[in-house]
Amino acid sequence: MSKTASVGEFVVPGSRIAAGEHELGIGLMQVDGDTVATATGELTLEAGQMMVNVATSTPNDPKKDDVFIGQVTRLNPKVATVEILSIEGRGNRTIPAEGLFCEIFVSEIVDRFLPSPGDSMRLRDIIRAKVIEDPPRLRGSTKDGGKFGVLAALCPACGLVLQPSNAIPDINVVCSRCDYKGFRALSDDFAAGDNLPDNVDSISSLNRSGARWSDEVMGLLSQEGERPYLSPLADHRRGTQHEPPREVQRQRSRSSNRGGGGRGGGRGGGGPRKMWKIKCTFCGVDAEIPFDPTPGRPCRCRDCMDKVKNGNATRDELTAERKVLEEQRKKAGIKPGGGGGNRGGRGGRDNRGGRGGQDNRGGRGGQDNRGGRGGRDNRGGQGGRDNRSRKD
Repeated sequence: MSKTASVGEFVVPGSRIAAGEHELGIGLMQVDGDTVATATGELTLEAGQMMVNVATSTPNDPKKDDVFIGQVTRLNPKVATVEILSIEGRGNRTIPAEGLFCEIFVSEIVDRFLPSPGDSMRLRDIIRAKVIEDPPRLRGSTKDGGKFGVLAALCPACGLVLQPSNAIPDINVVCSRCDYKGFRALSDDFAAGDNLPDNVDSISSLNRSGARWSDEVMGLLSQEGERPYLSPLADHRRGTQHEPPREVQRQRSRSSNRGGGGRGGGRGGGGPRKMWKIKCTFCGVDAEIPFDPTPGRPCRCRDCMDKVKNGNATRDELTAERKVLEEQRKKAGIKPGGGGGNRGGRGGRDNRGGRGGQDNRGGRGGQDNRGGRGGRDNRGGQGGRDNRSRKD
């Protein structure tokens, strides 16, 4: 004979209940003279009525003011995307897909100027943050108090856990294996709060909130839309105990083959950018440009380029430059108007759209052909001279 449950016990559907003379309420019913539970929950007695306090499971959705632990999964120019791993105070419960990711805007990371989120956190960093905006656009913040910020970070070069440091202003994390050093928006619980540097009250004080950046770190911050923190070349700091990753070596090889040009070429160790010496066509001074100049085309120094772009050049100056360009074309053997008067076609003289012939304005052959397929002065027909309507 199965045991009967009493008030305060947890019951499931089918559990036998010792109801006595009490009135039956929610989750209870009589079956063949016995009282059984029809729901899952705690058996309670209120005002002479026995019932099951149904245990419900609400979705584990992040809400405003919730504190969560997350991992940085994406770095955009102004926003960091964080995958929410757990919400503090709710146990190890699964988070629905629609609440799985949170965005942290660059101004919500630390209380000082930051060009990009990648200047204070990197991919795979573990952080603690607070939800400041409800779904559907879930947004978070790490800048209120020492509780929030980066909890753990790996060296981008060798993968060792980074340690806090105060040896250099604004360089608050270093790698003990290689020569990597950088800045993170640290929480007081970074590295479990251990290894606190000397003369430092809290790890979060290494963020130097509200202070100006030191000259050494200012040169490392991404500026004017550049995002070096997304590049393995920029993330890698060569040390004495590890080799550069294969991906880094391949990118360096490609940069060297390009002569240092292209995206990331100048920063990635591909050598200095090739420059060509010119004489400014506008003012005549010697200058350098990063491309091979074409005779007859304007090649200006920086000052003259800005002057023309801002509309401060006079008509006389522009006329003088035009004469210089015409003189260059003559020396290079370039006829006025381009290569033989070709205005859009593939060949011929004065070709305005066709593929051949002289003075061809739309047809495919013939001289002075304005629409037909053959003949001279053919204005619509298919053959013959001066044929305007007939076919023969």
